Amino acid sequence: MIELLIVVSIISILAYIAMPNLKYFKERFYDLDTRVNLHNVYVACKVLWVDKGSGEECAVNFLNSTTYGYRQSSKVKVAVSGNEWTFSGTGAHLYNTNKKIFINTLGIISEAPQSPSPGGPSSPGNSSPPGGPSSPGNSSPPGKPSSPGGPSSPGGPLSQ
Repeated sequence: MIELLIVVSIISILAYIAMPNLKYFKERFYDLDTRVNLHNVYVACKVLWVDKGSGEECAVNFLNSTTYGYRQSSKVKVAVSGNEWTFSGTGAHLYNTNKKIFINTLGIISEAPQSPSPGGPSSPGNSSPPGGPSSPGNSSPPGKPSSPGGPSSPGGPLSQ
């Protein structure tokens, strides 16, 4: 009888220790489920913009009803709006409604709304291609193409 009492007390102590961790892992799962749904809707919107043009408005109802590959989880509520340049969205899990997750135009998922950083990849002022006139590695004067290994360097056209 004493052994049974000891076993029951050990199990109750372990359960007491494990219960707060269980709540933490459930909340992490809810957040992850919401983030996965936001990422999937963003990818489906990207496919829509490739297919129909980047000015097309992206809507969850349209993505669910077509073949763009998005199927919303039954436990997550996602709302998105905008075209490729104005896209934004929010999501919340039905069991964790007090916490909203956000996604911006660049596909960055966060717990607070974020706007794209100035000078980032989608800003209109940053349109020069890599190796363009503002690249530090391109030091040839305008009108003269730069070539790897000039005439006097090893690997240049005269070293063959």
